[in-house]
Amino acid sequence: MLTDPSKIDQVAEQSQQIEEDIFLSHIGEFYDQKMNIAMDLYDAAAEHTNNFRDIEKEDIREDPRIVRILRYLVKPKISQMKFGQFAGVNSTNNYEEYTLAEASTPNHQIAQDLADFTAANLDPEKVPWLSDPTIDEEEEIEYSRRWICDKIAEQEATTHYRNWRKDKQEQTVAEMLDDAGYTDSGYSGKISSTNDIPVGTYAEESKVAGADVQKADFIVRPTEDTVIFIEAKAIGVRVDSHKRVKEIRNKASDWKDEFEGAETVAVIEGWTTGDKVRTMMDDDIAVYWEHRLEEDFREDLAEKLNQNQQKVQNQS
Repeated sequence: MLTDPSKIDQVAEQSQQIEEDIFLSHIGEFYDQKMNIAMDLYDAAAEHTNNFRDIEKEDIREDPRIVRILRYLVKPKISQMKFGQFAGVNSTNNYEEYTLAEASTPNHQIAQDLADFTAANLDPEKVPWLSDPTIDEEEEIEYSRRWICDKIAEQEATTHYRNWRKDKQEQTVAEMLDDAGYTDSGYSGKISSTNDIPVGTYAEESKVAGADVQKADFIVRPTEDTVIFIEAKAIGVRVDSHKRVKEIRNKASDWKDEFEGAETVAVIEGWTTGDKVRTMMDDDIAVYWEHRLEEDFREDLAEKLNQNQQKVQNQS
């Protein structure tokens, strides 16, 4: 943990640059992956429907994944939940899995409703060859293909990056806990007592009792009398900083009231400021930067565990 006030602002700025570098080094790759998948789906949808002239329920049932393309062809592009709502289901998400084996097949009525809605609401600018037989259909289809697939890839790459970044950060924390001598308890229920997980272990992403039952990314038990709640936040944009810090502070307050000997740790990276870090520290939240975990976090957690082991040995 960095406690030198003169260095907090400097390290916060370093963290911002590190987060930008992580984003730029991966988002392009994710975009290309999603673009290739979307173009294959577009080709399948066009083939099934005679270039979107004949959108039938059989086409959707044969390859439900094309629903993703159909959503983007209507005016305006429609969400999975809204599209599903028009067909009497909560969402079309299950139909849009990336592999045909994983995609659910809608029943005949749902497929018919999806087909009818799409046909009635196609955006003429996205399928201009349907209303103007004089234009070069092959050229316009390629233009539409790249336009639609670009919109899909942009949105899905952003979502994929956000999930990947969260998983990467949490994996790093778990590795540091392992290196510090803790073991994964495998506990997945609600944490209502410090005794829910054994000393020397941790649990991942569990709900925690309190005035508001909220999830902690990690719960660590270094000693009989101590439980540590860890919140990991990779903050990609500056405007999210206030919200993320507020979430951590609110959780820390709740857990401190609920559990005797509770400590809260914030593992952060990205767009926050030295002032916000100091605000958390003023609330007795131990703040660690992700890029410094190996030199700070791991050593501190290992020391807590070693002190407890030494205490147990002395008592015996």
